Amino acid sequence: MKTFSRKLPRPGRQQKGIVTAMAAVILVAAVIYVLAQTFGIIGTTSLSNAAQRESVAAFFVAESGVETAMSIIGIANQANRYTAGTCTGLTAPTRVPFGIGADTFEFSSATCGVDPPCAECTVTVLGKAGAAARRIETRISTVILPGTEACGYNPELFLTASETQHGIFTNLAYRAKTVAGMCGGAGGSNANIGSCTIKLAGVVAQNCAPITEGWSLEGTGTQNVSSLGVFTTATFTVNNTYTISQQLVNNNGDPAPRNYVQVGVLLSAPGGGTLALTGAYGSKNETTGTSQTTGSVPANWNCAKDSGTAAARRAAGASTLLYGFSSWPTIPNSQLNGVLVGTQPLRRLVTMPGNQGDNLYSQIWYSYNNAYEVIAVNSGAIFTGTIGAEFKGGTNAALTTLTLDSNIVADELLTVGDTIKNSAGISHGTLGTLRSGTAGRDNAVYNFISNSLIGARTNLTAHSTVLRLASAPSSGTVTNGATITNRAGTTTYGTVSGCTGNVAGSTCTLSSPPSPLQVASSRNNMLASTSSVNSNTIVISGGIPTPEVGTALTVISGTGSFPSTTVTGTINATTLTLTLPLPAADLSPGDALFGANIMPNTQIVSGSGTTYSVTPSQSAATASIIARTAVVTSASSNNSSSITVSRDVLLTSAQICGGVCAMLNQGSSTIFALTNIIAGDDWASGFACVAGVNPASIKILEGVSTLRTSWKELVN
Repeated sequence: MKTFSRKLPRPGRQQKGIVTAMAAVILVAAVIYVLAQTFGIIGTTSLSNAAQRESVAAFFVAESGVETAMSIIGIANQANRYTAGTCTGLTAPTRVPFGIGADTFEFSSATCGVDPPCAECTVTVLGKAGAAARRIETRISTVILPGTEACGYNPELFLTASETQHGIFTNLAYRAKTVAGMCGGAGGSNANIGSCTIKLAGVVAQNCAPITEGWSLEGTGTQNVSSLGVFTTATFTVNNTYTISQQLVNNNGDPAPRNYVQVGVLLSAPGGGTLALTGAYGSKNETTGTSQTTGSVPANWNCAKDSGTAAARRAAGASTLLYGFSSWPTIPNSQLNGVLVGTQPLRRLVTMPGNQGDNLYSQIWYSYNNAYEVIAVNSGAIFTGTIGAEFKGGTNAALTTLTLDSNIVADELLTVGDTIKNSAGISHGTLGTLRSGTAGRDNAVYNFISNSLIGARTNLTAHSTVLRLASAPSSGTVTNGATITNRAGTTTYGTVSGCTGNVAGSTCTLSSPPSPLQVASSRNNMLASTSSVNSNTIVISGGIPTPEVGTALTVISGTGSFPSTTVTGTINATTLTLTLPLPAADLSPGDALFGANIMPNTQIVSGSGTTYSVTPSQSAATASIIARTAVVTSASSNNSSSITVSRDVLLTSAQICGGVCAMLNQGSSTIFALTNIIAGDDWASGFACVAGVNPASIKILEGVSTLRTSWKELVN
């Protein structure tokens, strides 16, 4: 019998195979599980990512709502129409959610602060995107600036028109070149002005012609300070908001960002009148370590665009002198604090420093004086008259009578005491009373005390101290104390001590006559020049309207002057108090006052010593004040041909002017002085003369900065 046998495996070896199989099964199961989990995670992540994207989108939509609220409030501020309703009206029921594609935002709440009213508007914006929603709460405040400043290439100012006729004056200070690390790096070529426009939203922009209507100075000094002064007029729609926009470009015409500061003022004419620029002039100083603190306005400028005899006339037509100043001070926050043009102090309207990491700043100064055309004037009255007479005659043998052999010329007069001379100027004696015949006519006989025989029909002249008016004065009056001269003021006949009247045929006695006595025929125009203080009549030839009360005047040709007095004082309401010591010259009622703190059209009403009453009421801190002789009354109804001034100023014929003309030297350069300018300061500046300005309606143009003062997201 066959026996079979086999080798049994070692204990555990069979178990190892089972374990391996089981491990494989487990591994497969694990892989399947992992794969299953992975696909599950992928699906879940996809769903989460979509939600995340919607959440992020909702956040940015809400942020867009915040920017929209800031824009709505900012535009209302620019238009001077911001009220509490602007804030709370964001949630008005009529507002529908704003759409951004399929996403929307809405203002869920908007409330005002209370101190001051609605200084801040707290807005909650709900942004929605798909199934997601995010809420942002922010506080929006607006800061009204006196101008605009930035690092950029597009300076803009805003105005809201309140009248249909306006003029705009702006001063732009900018860096011609940047420096490393500031506003774009090295800078390359100098920046210059590429354009200037005034625009209403949705309307074609109007060109404001900066180069022809102002000045443009590119700086090349240490700090490259540049200045652009622009004056422009336009017809505006009342209550609409306009943008004055300029652009800085390089030599290729491409935008050239620079640090800039721009300020401006809005001017209007009274009664719907018009404004006009009569001239502009630019002046600059570029330092290399020292600074010039004075400049000069050329003699041939006089606020006119050309020179010559007509220049002063156009200067007189301007009532307002504007001065735009651009500077980079060596010491931060150190700014120009005083401008003196000749003896005329200017008043600062607006100043604004930059905030771009440098010291750049821009200012506008001005002075107002009622405009007045250049006129030919004389102090006193103009008339025709005679002194003495011309005739033919002779004496009797006894030398006791004088007989006229011809009539004297009409309006000439023979008077007791006249000295009778022959054509050689030799005196024959003194005329007595009429003895027979008609006075001044042929065959009239006069008593006569003669020292020599005069043959018949000898040419004789009567030298007299009696003035006869051949015609009434065309304006003004001949008064006691008046000096009588010929019209040119080259011959003096004496001083009036008494008159019978101021009509044709009136006579006046002359004292202090010259030696020898003069003879004047009716063919000569005469002038009565008064010299009494505070009673001075100036005669205007040509029937030109008189200047307004308060106009400071100056003499531009001829003899005479309008004096000015410098004082230091304070104005509280209508009281001017002077600081000791008092000036040598007294102030007089009607004097016009000018100063850095003084309102336009300020005049002295009354007073003496250290206290005076002034108009209009104001508050002016202690400072230097210039008191200038001003027109106080119109003295004639004869075509407004004479005026009364407050001081003895003119003694002979002259030409005078008011307005800006009175602020400038005539025939020589006018020095302007700057205070608080120190070594190292760069500056560029310019003047503009404007006619037709109403000084009571000068407004500062504004730049508006709308800021978020707080921000937070609210949890749903």
